[in-house]
Amino acid sequence: MDNGLLIALAIIFSLILLAINIYILALYVHTDDKGFGTAVFPKLLVILGLTLCQAQALMVPLDVANFSALDTNGINMKGFWYFLYIIIIVFVCLLLPFALFFYETD
Repeated sequence: MDNGLLIALAIIFSLILLAINIYILALYVHTDDKGFGTAVFPKLLVILGLTLCQAQALMVPLDVANFSALDTNGINMKGFWYFLYIIIIVFVCLLLPFALFFYETD
């Protein structure tokens, strides 16, 4: 399998996940929030956090497809996994508590 195809599929699935998570957040927004346009930073973090959770599950088939590819110079999946886990740690330890502390519904 070609590396370009794997990279294209990863980007396409990321965009699909973002669209689905925006729809889910818009569908389940609380009525006290006064619509989708208030408290944008926490909602953006919720969308990105859900996308990271789902991307973590979709990394396993990507890793398997990359490992079983005929090309020996595949994507550096170890670096990709480290990048994903570092982003998740930053979200959990810094960004989400900050957004929760400063969350306002006006």
